[in-house]
Amino acid sequence: MADEENNPQEDQEVEGTAENAEAEGGASGAEELNQVANAASGVAEAAEAAAGAARGASRTLEFILDVLLQVTVEVGRSRMTIQDILQLGQGSVVELEKMAGEPLD
Repeated sequence: MADEENNPQEDQEVEGTAENAEAEGGASGAEELNQVANAASGVAEAAEAAAGAARGASRTLEFILDVLLQVTVEVGRSRMTIQDILQLGQGSVVELEKMAGEPLD
């Protein structure tokens, strides 16, 4: 039965420890809140900087969009006689030296 009885001094120590933990937790909670707020403001600044860079990039692209380029793509090569070329018509299939799926030149 003596084991089951609570010692009043032990109860006070436990309560004091709980109060200290709450006070310390409140302080660290405020610090964490400040850290989160600082991180959020950093993210907002980074987002503004990225938006400014995107606006600058779109202005640069506007100048480039009017530039004319000549593009040539070689799909493949084939050796044919003049007779074979003269027999080609619309829809004719020409076998190329490159295999299907190879990169274009």
